[in-house]
Amino acid sequence: MTTSVQATTTVEYRPVQGPPVKIEVTSEQLHGRACIAGTDHPKPLVPAGHVYTGTAGAPLGWAVVACADGCTPPEEGTDSEH
Repeated sequence: MTTSVQATTTVEYRPVQGPPVKIEVTSEQLHGRACIAGTDHPKPLVPAGHVYTGTAGAPLGWAVVACADGCTPPEEGTDSEH
């Protein structure tokens, strides 16, 4: 049996409400195709703020989503995959 390991990237998450936090996200979360909290709920997904990745210049912003049922966003230093 093989297990798939998804690569993660450290980003600054700026939720709609609350202070910015550093978290780990997958490509699916970064591109708005999966809940930023890492929950595996069926859609719909709703806007949940932005994450910012480091670049050689200014940070690059990405719109992220969360489950419409109000799942809890990740906390600083936690892996967003639960």
